[in-house]
Amino acid sequence: MVGIRAVCGCTTGRPGDETAPTADSLPTPCGATLRADFVCNIPRSASAADPAHVSLYNHGLLDSPTEINAGNVKAMSATYDFTFCATSWIGMAAANVPYVAGAFADLSAFPAGGPAAAELPELPLPGPGR
Repeated sequence: MVGIRAVCGCTTGRPGDETAPTADSLPTPCGATLRADFVCNIPRSASAADPAHVSLYNHGLLDSPTEINAGNVKAMSATYDFTFCATSWIGMAAANVPYVAGAFADLSAFPAGGPAAAELPELPLPGPGR
């Protein structure tokens, strides 16, 4: 688990939270720190002298970050020297099934317009720049 600071306007980390865009369209960190699960699979070939490429893996609808443990993803990691990292996408993860099921009963529960509630800000990771 890692801590991620919520962006202004998105204080609960639950589906349906919306964030008003800033003038430069960048999120502004503020508010509570949310706990986020985080999984990385590093290929055995990676080393300090020859680091692997890094990729942020997006799991499927209502799935989990452990999807990176699937055979096809592990094969790509080993074959093409990729470190895959994943986290649960707010609003799109397995933990959100009850919210989504309830929203089908009341479609007004789905946010309309504005930024997608299912996105986490992607932060550049330091690396070899390959």
